[in-house]
Amino acid sequence: VVLQAPLPDQEVLVKESAYKLAAGKSQQVPVFLYNFGNTKAEGHLSVSGPEGWHLSLPATAQVAPGERRQLELQLSCGTTADTAAQEVLIHGDFGPAGKAVLALRFLPQ
Repeated sequence: VVLQAPLPDQEVLVKESAYKLAAGKSQQVPVFLYNFGNTKAEGHLSVSGPEGWHLSLPATAQVAPGERRQLELQLSCGTTADTAAQEVLIHGDFGPAGKAVLALRFLPQ
């Protein structure tokens, strides 16, 4: 099981190794869950990030063999811009199908 968040190229801040995030606005980030195995994968997801940020993601997910499933990460960072990129982590535990971790860096602007 693999997690991926393909954000648009225009949102990439190469020097900071981060993505732009609009301060004061709620944003949806697509997160894709892939199952490269040959059996259905079911598991639990959790998301964590900086204190004061509002983050939500479905708590459970399932994906069929060979399937790609889209989930939505909802995030809001508050109303002020930041000078340093902040990390958001998504952990997935899919039992026998394995564990997945996705680390994303955002810079509120």
